[in-house]
Amino acid sequence: MKHLEQTNHPITFRIPQSGTRDPHFSLTRSFYYAAEAAGQLKLVRLKKRGNRRGITLVPYAAVVEMLRENDAGPT
Repeated sequence: MKHLEQTNHPITFRIPQSGTRDPHFSLTRSFYYAAEAAGQLKLVRLKKRGNRRGITLVPYAAVVEMLRENDAGPT
């Protein structure tokens, strides 16, 4: 993943709002939740103590790796 360090990509980005796509990969919110449920991706959830809601972050490098693995096809 050395090439990721040399480019201007974020470490994480917020999961897209419902009905929209993310600006980096053009993937939907439901895609990310489905990938997490399938064990392909681990989302990061941040919430302050006492709050009911927080934010969900998507790790950029994990998405790149997941897409590479899916692109490689069955081995």
